Amino acid sequence: MSSKRKADDNGGGSSTASSSLQLDLTKKKTKPDTIAATLLLLLPDGATTNSEEARKLLRGFRLCQSVLSARANAAERTGGGGGGESSGIGQPLRFSLRPGGKKSLPEETFAHVLRFLGGREMTHTVGVVCKLWLAKTRLPGLWRRIDRDSGMANSSKRMTMKSFLKVLERPQFAQVRYLSLPSYCKLGKTTMKQISKACPFLTTLNIGYTGFLSGSSMREQHLLDAAEHMMNLSSIRFGGYISSTGVENLVKEMRGQLVDLRIKGRSVHDDSLSIIGETCANLRYFAYIGSNSDFTGKGVLALLEGCKKLEVLELEQAKGVTKDDIQTIVHLANKKGNGKFDCLKKVDLWGYPFVVEGKKKLRIKDLRTGERRVRLRND
Repeated sequence: MSSKRKADDNGGGSSTASSSLQLDLTKKKTKPDTIAATLLLLLPDGATTNSEEARKLLRGFRLCQSVLSARANAAERTGGGGGGESSGIGQPLRFSLRPGGKKSLPEETFAHVLRFLGGREMTHTVGVVCKLWLAKTRLPGLWRRIDRDSGMANSSKRMTMKSFLKVLERPQFAQVRYLSLPSYCKLGKTTMKQISKACPFLTTLNIGYTGFLSGSSMREQHLLDAAEHMMNLSSIRFGGYISSTGVENLVKEMRGQLVDLRIKGRSVHDDSLSIIGETCANLRYFAYIGSNSDFTGKGVLALLEGCKKLEVLELEQAKGVTKDDIQTIVHLANKKGNGKFDCLKKVDLWGYPFVVEGKKKLRIKDLRTGERRVRLRND
């Protein structure tokens, strides 16, 4: 309470900044109620948990908690002796070059070379050369993406969600940005919360959108948990038996934080597209795979009118969206300055007898009779 009185005496909005600077966590007198009072000064009067400012504050607090937990996990696993994974970190690498003799290569240069390799190459090729090379492959900066190419396909069905979470807790995965969940790993009630603690910087989550994710038992609540606990999440891709209500609740939870949304299944219809357009003003990439007859050109136009920053529209086998609908979208995208589709740069179509080409100006090109643009699913 003392910090609030001090802030009120200063008056106006400047009190918030001054009181926050005066808060010293090293002092024993600084108690939790003092900290809470200072943080509440950041909010407008009468703010509740439903206020946009309050939601930002709570998300920031949970992000701090996730980062601190990740630091603690990393300290526990790397501390105490420099053995195991941390062996050799910081040492230059020596190469024997004939006939020039031995040459030393700085760790930073070697790590830069490793960035051009995938997870499988680093794990099964580089990591088996020697202990020093194995240690270099476990530098956190090299692991920004975990997917099938990283060896997480789990085609043998031997990996469980419990063992997968233990893998994520390794220090080398502390800076992961992109995560694709492996098949045959059943999602539990606290799975998303555990993932958020292990990977606090995660920005993209893929749950069965690409590839085939079986045995996951994904529910709508898992998507909501991801939106709640993963503070940096801006891209979510999923496939499965999720209702339209689940999709709508997800976008309402993420709102302007959502930049990339990709959905596979029959869970989206025109009303859902309208809600996405109303709530996700910063959406830049939208993709849909499915043959839902309630997913039509009318809904896509509503999405585009609401998401004015959308740059890429990707549709596959969306039979409810006709060639006339695509022609309307292309016409409006080419008509710059209308304030609606100015940012749309690409319309990517799969499974249609025609495609949309062009960079500066979009145009429809018919394919040969019986020809369809298809692709192999691979993560």
